[in-house]
Amino acid sequence: MSIFLLLANFLAALFAIQLFRGDIDPNNSMNFLHVGNAFLAMYQILSSENWTSILWSTSDSGDPFRQQLVAMFLIAGWLFFANCELVFASRLESQDP
Repeated sequence: MSIFLLLANFLAALFAIQLFRGDIDPNNSMNFLHVGNAFLAMYQILSSENWTSILWSTSDSGDPFRQQLVAMFLIAGWLFFANCELVFASRLESQDP
């Protein structure tokens, strides 16, 4: 299950790189310029630890292309999907064989 979670996180990071590369301020620590930063940003959203900072930095940066709505749906959708995935995984592990 953890391999699936890492793969899903990696795919979401690649998708976010394609959408937000170069749009976010490079001084921001989670700026989606590199795969490593994008993976950590998506993991930060998955863990629900200060995920709103990524949400607001992506929504503030999308002004030239009007992509704020897409950014917010992507990040909120990833938060919902990843947390549902963790709930289903914990239910499967807790069932007695």
